Amino acid sequence: MAKPERESEIRIVVAGESGTGKSSLICSATTEAILWDPEPCVDPVILPQELFNFGCPLTIIDTSSKVEDASSVVEELKRADCIVLTFACDRLETLDRLSTHWLPELRRRLQVNVPVMVVGWKMDLMDENQQQSLQQMVSQSNSSEIRGAFKSSVFQEFREPWIFQEATRLVLFPIGALYDVETRSLKSKVAEALKRMFILCDRDKDGALSDEELNDFEVRCSFEPADDYGPVKRLLEERMSGAVNGRGITLAGFLTLHAICIERGTTCMTWLALRRFGYNNAIEIPRFEPAAHI
Repeated sequence: MAKPERESEIRIVVAGESGTGKSSLICSATTEAILWDPEPCVDPVILPQELFNFGCPLTIIDTSSKVEDASSVVEELKRADCIVLTFACDRLETLDRLSTHWLPELRRRLQVNVPVMVVGWKMDLMDENQQQSLQQMVSQSNSSEIRGAFKSSVFQEFREPWIFQEATRLVLFPIGALYDVETRSLKSKVAEALKRMFILCDRDKDGALSDEELNDFEVRCSFEPADDYGPVKRLLEERMSGAVNGRGITLAGFLTLHAICIERGTTCMTWLALRRFGYNNAIEIPRFEPAAHI
């Protein structure tokens, strides 16, 4: 698998109201057990880079809920690569505070523009009204604020380091460079890059990718090739007309396939394809100028 273009540490800061499980989340991720009464604020935790096989170390920062520690919390939020906001599922006011305080504080006052992931503590106590409130907040944010909330699967009970793996993915495979959530469309640079990939993979130049050509594309990107592309084609046909023809998946279908993956939160697929075809994080192919000889 192509490695992300990052070697420095990733800092994930956990914040939220008092009693919403911030410290419990961190402790459960590092001890593989849920601690219901941990220390009020745990020390920074460094997870080894081998844990998720992303090639970079991960530092998890807890934050205090004490008023006198507010300035230090602000500094940590400004240094974060990703922020995990917590709320308690049995206290609706902590969910309301995400949209009335935490998100406006991050975006407008602090000008923090990093991925945000929302996690509910005591998920089994969440009632239907709270679930609707949560989904409404996510929908209204247009994912420009909550970038880890494409699907409700993000909001799960704390268990093992899974949540921090997802948070790391948000940093390494960001959606913002790929997709415009408001217009529900691929960014122009990404569309052009995918078009180039399509042309390179369309060996017989018939304007469609056959099953064999799709297989070659997946192998080149180090994906697990599908045994049957029928389900993918049916999905594309349901999404739009002209995505598939008798020769295979068309350019429009290829672009739509990546858009669907991104909408479902699988941004790593498109990022890994871009990197396999020579693109950097700016969705550009670096130009290497020859050294000047004097």
